[in-house]
Amino acid sequence: LKTAGRKFKMIKDNLWKALKQCMFYSNIETTIDDDTSLLHTIGLDSIQLLEFIVNIEKVMEFKIDFELLSIDDFDSINSLTKALNNQEK
Repeated sequence: LKTAGRKFKMIKDNLWKALKQCMFYSNIETTIDDDTSLLHTIGLDSIQLLEFIVNIEKVMEFKIDFELLSIDDFDSINSLTKALNNQEK
């Protein structure tokens, strides 16, 4: 169980790292936490979402299988962490 918890935290930390590397990150004017809606509260557009996805794959050295994800999985850091954690099993 501890290993699963560490894996979950590692994925979440990597998602934050990928998000902070995005060019749009410095322009976000609201406070973001793990449950902030990236799609609705932040309002990421398709280009920004694509940049985030590319950064995730670079940071995690992991190809995302988009057939296993829905747009709702990209809503927040927490939802994406859960989806990627399930994908890596």
